[in-house]
Amino acid sequence: MRLVLLLSVLFIQACVVKVGDHTPRVNTSVSSLASEDSSTFKSFILIPSSNSVSINDLQFKEYSSYVKKLLQKNGYKNSQEKENPDLIIFVGYGIGEPEQSQYTYSMPIFGTTPTGVYTINATSTHNGGTTQLNGTLTQQRALAVTGYSTHTNTRTNYTRHLELYAVNLSEYQLTGEVLPVWQSTVVSRGSNGDLRYVFPYLVAALDGFVGIDSGTSVDVTVRQDSLVKRYVQGLESIMPSD
Repeated sequence: MRLVLLLSVLFIQACVVKVGDHTPRVNTSVSSLASEDSSTFKSFILIPSSNSVSINDLQFKEYSSYVKKLLQKNGYKNSQEKENPDLIIFVGYGIGEPEQSQYTYSMPIFGTTPTGVYTINATSTHNGGTTQLNGTLTQQRALAVTGYSTHTNTRTNYTRHLELYAVNLSEYQLTGEVLPVWQSTVVSRGSNGDLRYVFPYLVAALDGFVGIDSGTSVDVTVRQDSLVKRYVQGLESIMPSD
C-alpha cells in the first residue's frame, strides 16, 4: 500500500513539473547537407568565413569555442598546431536588422445588462373591501461583456543565423579545388537582438546534425536555460530534453 502511495505521489509530482515548466524556448530551423564520404573526415580546424573577421578576434574565439565543443561531442577531433586536419570548417554567423510588425488584439468591455428577471416591490391597501396594489416593477441587471475594444501593439524580431561549411583540406592542397564535404545551417527568429546571448542555443540546435544530410529543413526547439549553455560549453554530458 505504501509503495502504491509513493508511486502515485511521484507520478503527480512529475505531472506538476511538466505542466508547470515555463522555461522559454528558442525556435530554430536546421538544414544540413553532406557528401557520401563525409563520415571519413573527422579532424578539423575552425576559421572565420568572413574576410573581415580575424582568427584572433575575441568574438570569434568565444563563438568558435562553442562550435569546437559541439563538434567534439559529435565525434570530431580538433587538430593541434603542426597537425594536418581533414577539414577546414568555415564558421559564419550574424544577426539581421530589427524587423517590426504590428498585431491587433481585443479586450472585453464589462458592463451590466438586463437579465429578463423582474422584481416587484409593492404594497397593498384595503378600502371598503377593495384591495389596491401600489408598487414598482424592476428588471434585474447582471455583470456581463458588453463589447470589445481593439488595441494595436508592435513586435520586434531579429533573424539570427550560424553556418558551418566543411571543406576537404587535402584536396585543396593538391588541386586548389574547394571541395565541400558537409555544411550545416541554423536560423532563428526571435525578439532577443543579442547574438552573444542567443549563440549557444544556435549551436545546441545543431547537435546531431553536423556531418550528416538532414534531407530537409528540420524545426528544432531548444530550451533557453543555463543547462543547455553548460552542455554547449562542455560542462554537461547530456543535452537537456525539451
